[in-house]
Parts: sequence; structure tokens; C-alpha cells
Amino acid sequence: MSAPYRLFSGRLNVTIISIFAASASICAVFKLFGLFNNLKKNNPKKSIKNRTDIKENGISNESKKAKASQEITLPAVNGVLDRQQILTLIEFLKTNSDEDVLQKVVTTIANACAFKHNQDLLRELNGLELIVNFLQSSFSLPLRISASLAISNLSVNSENNMILQECIPDLCTLMVSQDEKAESCHFASLQALTNLSLINPCSVYFHQSIQYLFDMLSLDDLKSRVNLQTLKVLVNLSCDDAMVESLLKAEPPAALLNYLQPPVEDDHALRVLTLFANVTKDVQIKERVEEWKCSRKNKQQPSTYVEEESNSNQVDNQVRSLRHKPLSMIQEEEEVEVVDQSTLVKPAVSLQSLDLIPDNTLYDMVHGNSSLSLRCYVMMLKLYDHEDIQQQANILWDNLY
Repeated sequence: MSAPYRLFSGRLNVTIISIFAASASICAVFKLFGLFNNLKKNNPKKSIKNRTDIKENGISNESKKAKASQEITLPAVNGVLDRQQILTLIEFLKTNSDEDVLQKVVTTIANACAFKHNQDLLRELNGLELIVNFLQSSFSLPLRISASLAISNLSVNSENNMILQECIPDLCTLMVSQDEKAESCHFASLQALTNLSLINPCSVYFHQSIQYLFDMLSLDDLKSRVNLQTLKVLVNLSCDDAMVESLLKAEPPAALLNYLQPPVEDDHALRVLTLFANVTKDVQIKERVEEWKCSRKNKQQPSTYVEEESNSNQVDNQVRSLRHKPLSMIQEEEEVEVVDQSTLVKPAVSLQSLDLIPDNTLYDMVHGNSSLSLRCYVMMLKLYDHEDIQQQANILWDNLY
């Protein structure tokens, strides 16, 4: 065999051997990959690699474990909770400062307080004060809304109201919030105030907030749920005789009568009629408000009579001084026209002049010059095809006449 042929044969053998070796390596890799997949399917939990002290995106596994330890597991609310579960929720409120976590806990409590047993346990374990505290303006708005919802459920239990009534001013502050979530704030706080307004007597807590409630009714959308909830609070307050006088002195928006215009919204119209009927049933309260109106309007009248009286006194003084002067001196003086006091016209304050002073109280809406519109609406609603509305319209009609 020649030398070139031997050289060619040797190179060919090396190439063939390399190909076989590469093929064997590829087959081994595929085989190992298949075994790994089988192990992963059979034992998915063991397939996770345990890596320590490896940083991904600049965050170590130790820091990830620290963050995971901050997550909380709240008890599932499927009904009545036991004492230990309530204690766990209260402990979360005491020990956490993260407001996102606190909001979740308060929301869980709000759901749990749909059951009277949970309400009683929360009160016995001093949890009500913690919920009330979250209404303060220093906390975030979502947390304050969640606290309002919890109080709304808790206030159904009359035994809780001795503690919850202290939060009425904070709820009224939340009610008039102008935040971007204003509608949620208004409705959540009004829900709680609706139940708390059943406290008797409630005048101590609501006296300063009546005008705010009437201002809520001046919104553009008369059919909104906020307006309906506001009317519910006002109706509850009007059931307390101690609140009627304050309601009559408040200044409602002119839009209040729009709820009685056809086509009426039954729920809204019924509550407006009930409000008017409750504030007009007591004649003695009406008389006290009339006296208050007259005294307030008398202060607004100009002091014309006082000026005329002072002029007449000046004339009297001049006449007295002339009587003690010599005749010659009197002749040199200019003649003074003596006016008989009986001929002086003293302007009297009449009821007709009082009515010229603008007054937009609820009393004027039901008893004053603007009451004509109300009486027309009531006469119409007496024939309305709704039993409850007809009943309240008849009661109001009897009170007005």
C-alpha cells in the first residue's frame, strides 16, 4: 500500500471515530434530560433547588425571607368566630403599623361583625376603641373607610353604642371629605351615622352636624345613594323630639322640594315626607321657633324708631332751655318749631315687614311664604299610587292644617 493511501485511511478513521464519539455524547445528554424530567414530574417539591446567598436583581434570598415573614394569615370569616380568633385580630391591630395590613384586618373585622356573637366578643375584649381610633384624619383614607364600615355593622348592636357614639364627630368629618374617593367616604360614613342616629337622645352629638347633612342634599344627582342615605339620617334625627327645633332652624337646600316633584323617586319622596311630618307634629316646638325667628329678625331691623326718639328728645331739651332765659334773649334767638310728640310717626315692626327679610330655614319651607309649593306637592302625593307615600302625605297635610 502506497504512502498517500495510508495517510488518507488514517485520517478517515480518526474522523469516523470523532463522529461516533459526538453521537454518543449527544445521546447521553438526551438520556439524562429525560431522566431529569421524569424525576421532576414524580417529585415536584424536590425539584426546587436549594440556593443560599445568591443575589438576583440585587436582592438576596435572606431579604426575600425577611419580606415573606411580614405577610399575615388572617382567620377565615365563615360565620361565628371563637374567642381566640377575635384575640388574634385584636393583636394584629395593636402590633402592626403598616396601614395596608391594618386595612385588611379591619375589613376582616367588619365582615365578622355581621354576627352578633362576634360583636359582643369584640366589645368584651376592648376592640371597639381600636376601631374608633382609625377614624382619625391622621390615618389613610382607605383605612378610615374600612373603619366606618366596621362601625356600621357594630352599631347595629345597641350595647356597643355607648362606646361608638363618641366617634360621631369623626364620622361627620369623613362625611364632608372632598377627596378623590369622596363618594365612598360619604356613603360609608353615612351608613354608620344612620345606625348611630337611632341613639336616644342623640342631640348632644348631632347638634353641630345638622347643617352639614342638609348641605349633602345639594348635590346634582338627586337619585344618588348618598342622598338617600342622608335622608335616612335626617328622618332618624327627626324622630327625636330634642332634635326637631334644631332641624327647623337649619337651612336646607331648595332642591329638597325637588324630591316631591313628579316623576318622584319613591324611596326619596317617602323620606322627605316623613321628615316634614315629624318636624310639624309638635305645636309647642313650632311656637318656640316662631319666637326665635321674630327675635332674630328684630335684630336685623334698622333703628329708625330710635333715631326719631332721639330727635324728639333734642326738641324737648331746647324748649326747657328757653323757659329759663330772659325775654330779650328769647327774641334774639331763632324761632324753634315745637313738635307735638303725639303727632310723631313711630314706625312699627309688622309681620309683613318681617317677611321681606330673606329667611331660608326649614321652618320657612313648611310654615313660611315658601310653604305654598310644599302644600301643592303634598296635595298631589295624597293621590299618588303608593300606600306609604299616601299615608305620610295625609299625616303631613293634617299637621299643616
